[in-house]
Amino acid sequence: SPWLDKTLPAKPNVSLEKDVTGSKILLKWQPAGKEQVQLWVVQTKTGAEWQTEILPVEQNSTVITNNQVEDVAVSGVTRY
Repeated sequence: SPWLDKTLPAKPNVSLEKDVTGSKILLKWQPAGKEQVQLWVVQTKTGAEWQTEILPVEQNSTVITNNQVEDVAVSGVTRY
C-alpha cells in the first residue's frame, strides 16, 4: 500500500564476546539508524543448517552455547 512506510531498518551494530572458558559467546547488538525496529531476528549457522530466533525489541543480547557456530546474522524487523 502506498501509505505504508517500506523503509528497511539499518543494520544493527553487532559485537561478539567469548567467555573465559570459550564455551559461550555473548552476542550483543544495538539499533542503528532512525527506522523503528519491532522485533529482532537472530540467525546462527552450523554446517549447512541455519537456526532462527525471533526476539523482542527490548532484548539486545543473547548467549550462543554451540561452539560449532560458523556465522551469525542479526536483523531488525519493522511491522511492515
